Amino acid sequence: MNKRGSFLIVCLGLLLFIPGITRAEKNPEVIQFQLQQAQLVLNLQLSVEEDEPLFRRYVHAKEQEWLTALENWKEQHHQTRAKEENYLSLFLFSGEISQGDRGLRVNDLQQALGLLGYELVQDGIFGPQTQQKLLVFQEDHGLPVSGRLDKATAEKLNHALNQQGITEPVGIKAAHPPTQGYWVAVNKSTNRLLLFQGERAIADYPVASGKNASLTPEGQFKIVFKAIDPAWGGAGIAPPVAGGHPDNPLGSRWLGLDIGGGGTYGIHGTNNPASIGTYASLGCVRMHNHDVEYLYELLPEHTPVWIGSTQQLENWGIR
Repeated sequence: MNKRGSFLIVCLGLLLFIPGITRAEKNPEVIQFQLQQAQLVLNLQLSVEEDEPLFRRYVHAKEQEWLTALENWKEQHHQTRAKEENYLSLFLFSGEISQGDRGLRVNDLQQALGLLGYELVQDGIFGPQTQQKLLVFQEDHGLPVSGRLDKATAEKLNHALNQQGITEPVGIKAAHPPTQGYWVAVNKSTNRLLLFQGERAIADYPVASGKNASLTPEGQFKIVFKAIDPAWGGAGIAPPVAGGHPDNPLGSRWLGLDIGGGGTYGIHGTNNPASIGTYASLGCVRMHNHDVEYLYELLPEHTPVWIGSTQQLENWGIR
């Protein structure tokens, strides 16, 4: 076959993988396949000496285009995954934890270390493996090597997670926070619960609120009663359900508000996770069980809870 015929075959091979560029922006497997095909075509065209410089430049340009598309896909996919897995919230520090401790805060530490490449079992138990990984993290980041999660280590974890794009601040602030500690604001317009530390929102959770706007009360309240596996009284429309039962609509935790004495309105879990993000409750604020369990450990009684529409929260200085 003459060189012109070889060149036509090469061009035909190139055309076979050009149409996938648009799809490649959303699918890394397609991009990687295209890169392999580009290299194959490049190898085939080596015999076409008179056209090699031009053809090589063309394939190189396409390769850069696909590599850029791959990086864009990775970034978009990472951001989507981060939101889906709720990594938007920063790693929260509410007191030192060390070897022998257990619970959700230990699991969060393990998760943060794992996301940063310090692989370990995430079992919620601060054992020797967790301590060893934390020691390495502290040494890698110029911290005192104590093997305990102290405030400086938590801040460095946050910084590292943000630097790698795994977490990011929510970006909402309160002009007049009720406390410099942790507190909560619920936006009925967007069905989002914001966790604040002082003036800065540090976490954002989806919730469900009342079926109509009047059912979920607006105001500045406080948590006055907490319960694990709360029983449900039936609200006058159904038989009571024992705490911990799979049919219990309150889920695994209850954070009762001072409106109604702590037993009428509250932030609670759910047995219907599909309802989260919608207007579905009889007036309470529903959360995914794993989210409310986290808040249950973090927030003591008397924690402020503000509930309102977007306009109301803006009137209170949250924006």
